Amino acid sequence: MFTFLKGEYRKKIAGEYHRRLSVFGLFFVLFFVLILIGLSLPTFINLRVEKNAILSSREAVSKKITDNGLAEIETRVKKLNKLTAIVEQKSGEQPTISVIEKIVSERGSGISISSLSMERKNDGWTVIISGKAVSREMLVDFSKKLAIVSSFSAVDLPVSSLAKSQDIPFTISLHSKF
Repeated sequence: MFTFLKGEYRKKIAGEYHRRLSVFGLFFVLFFVLILIGLSLPTFINLRVEKNAILSSREAVSKKITDNGLAEIETRVKKLNKLTAIVEQKSGEQPTISVIEKIVSERGSGISISSLSMERKNDGWTVIISGKAVSREMLVDFSKKLAIVSSFSAVDLPVSSLAKSQDIPFTISLHSKF
């Protein structure tokens, strides 16, 4: 290979070649980055617009809930409270829970209640209690205690329930106008 340039000029030209190659590579990388930015710009703008739309709709919904929703809920609660008060005043009836509490409070330790049902009829309520008594005496005592309660107008204990003397399955019917 023939070299027509001297060592010092050859080094200068090789250095100039490497600088030009570096500048060209840098321009290529810069051009590639600009193309990527240009291609991702519409996506970025679209995401920004969607984010703003979601945030504005979220603010509108939360404002609607706080302004309109709470006022509407308050008016509904007030109406329901008024209706409840009217029903309680007109009915004068005892709540179901208090009837169950009365029955349970009168039951002795030897009485176990397995079911309790309530049925509304024209002349009042019928409460049917089913269970098991340890002895005949405890069952009769339970029946008498229920008859003493002023809420119950009639207590029906079938005679067939008194046939056994121990472990007696029973069904008592109570009539009331509570």
